[in-house]
Amino acid sequence: MFYSPIMKKTAFAFIISLSCVAVFPQYSGRMAQPAVQANQSGLLEYTKDARGNRIPDYSYCGYMASEQPIPELPVRAVVSWMSGDNTERIQQAIDYVSSLEPDAQGFRGAVLLEKGCFEITWGLTISASGVVLRGSGHMEGETELYGSSTDRTTLIRIAGGKEYKTGEYMSIASFVPTGAAAFVVPGHSFKSVDRIRIMRPGTQAWIDAMDMNDFGGESSYIGWKPEDMVLYWERQVKELRGDSILLDAPLSCALDPEFGGGLVCSLECPGRISRSGVENLRLRSAYDTNNPKDENHCWVAINMDNIEDA
Repeated sequence: MFYSPIMKKTAFAFIISLSCVAVFPQYSGRMAQPAVQANQSGLLEYTKDARGNRIPDYSYCGYMASEQPIPELPVRAVVSWMSGDNTERIQQAIDYVSSLEPDAQGFRGAVLLEKGCFEITWGLTISASGVVLRGSGHMEGETELYGSSTDRTTLIRIAGGKEYKTGEYMSIASFVPTGAAAFVVPGHSFKSVDRIRIMRPGTQAWIDAMDMNDFGGESSYIGWKPEDMVLYWERQVKELRGDSILLDAPLSCALDPEFGGGLVCSLECPGRISRSGVENLRLRSAYDTNNPKDENHCWVAINMDNIEDA
């Protein structure tokens, strides 16, 4: 049996875009997923199958791996409500706070929007670490950003630079089960706390085994394609034991030599930002109330790209 806390933390005050998929390769007999239940001590008890697969532990998701509380950043700029377009006023406040020197924890501060419905005609952007856009309440009649644009604008974009650098891929030895947080890479040169990228190739053999070539009906052409099913994880080396690498969080899919195995390389993301967010406000988009199929309006409330711990 494997034991871990039920959850390190369940409250995520920062808006987080998160997508997690647990994929169990199909073996003979279409095995059921391993069971998980709370024991008498209140800890989750995971049952592994014959190959060591288990339901992954997602309690590592969230701000600072859910090991630290969501911080309350000090207010560095206040924006009061005004009629008309408020985009430039709010963006100037964001840019001002973004220009401040970060403190020892990497925080610059918060932009506080007072109560009111703030019209914005184009998107707001946060591109620095440690900056929070905070409202004075998310309930009706408190703080609201109202996107009046008709060009599918994203209301708030939080994004760092896209540049990254990877090292040479090395093969991961043998089978690594779903939910595992360690694997063996013969002759590696990684160091503790290194950031790494793990890659699971997409293979036709795996798609065949998962029976995902043909969705049937009129959508038969949509079936999975190998190039679209490559999976990546970013992890940090937590500990080294010879050729064994212990990760800071488990993997959500098995790495099986029968279906392409797994590869790992070093990863550097110099442009990535962190510790920024959006708090305590409501986001709404204008649209044509007379046209139920209207698509000429803001499509996305918040987009987070090239950012972590946010």
